[in-house]
Amino acid sequence: MSTEKFNYWLSLSANLGVLVGLIILVVELRQTQDTLAASAHRDRTESNISRVMWSVEQGTAELRRKLSAGQELNPKEWDKLRASNRMGLRHFEDLHFQRTLGNIDDETWGANLQGMSNLANRPDFDLTIDFESIGYRSSFEELMLSLKN
Repeated sequence: MSTEKFNYWLSLSANLGVLVGLIILVVELRQTQDTLAASAHRDRTESNISRVMWSVEQGTAELRRKLSAGQELNPKEWDKLRASNRMGLRHFEDLHFQRTLGNIDDETWGANLQGMSNLANRPDFDLTIDFESIGYRSSFEELMLSLKN
């Protein structure tokens, strides 16, 4: 075999090796991306469960019923409701941020927009107080204000 043919086959083999390596790399990157997305979803779910459990322990649903019935809340009860609302805001702000990164699909986003609207329109929820006292991303603040009826 001539040197020229040998170099040709060697070059072809090297190029095929690089091509196979790139294909394997793309497959591994997609698997890693799927794993990261699943992990982020699990983390958000666990965080949401913890937030809901905290609200249950604090009796925030009962406090909201009390408020809806026209009963007065004491300062400690208001603090509990505001803390619950702020946890909800942080949860939704994270979803909004993840959406801007392309990590939240349309179906999940639509369901969470309804939750954001529900939060923004609670009688115990004052967006201006929460936005002034705690910093949020301006695009998220604009979204929440647009959901307020």
